[in-house]
Amino acid sequence: MGRDANNHIFPIAWVVVSIENKETWKWFLDLLLDKIDMRLVHGLTFISDQHKDVKESVLAAEHRQCARHIYANFKKRFKGEQYRKLFWAASASTTQLKLRQK
Repeated sequence: MGRDANNHIFPIAWVVVSIENKETWKWFLDLLLDKIDMRLVHGLTFISDQHKDVKESVLAAEHRQCARHIYANFKKRFKGEQYRKLFWAASASTTQLKLRQK
């Protein structure tokens, strides 16, 4: 995903493969990094569903977990609308102060 000058999110690339594994992730990421001319991946952040092959394929980049996937696990234990609101407020906050202000 990328973000444009109007702060809108847009997909940079996607792929359909017969199986999701280390080889297909490496193939996809090699093509992606080649096309966006960013072999030096310092400064890039990959957000995924904790797929270990993504992290192993691009070791020099930052890796973060997708909030939607974290929430899918979170809501199994913490049910209800109040927990849902708290989770997404925390997810959207960049500091503790901003979270308290919500």
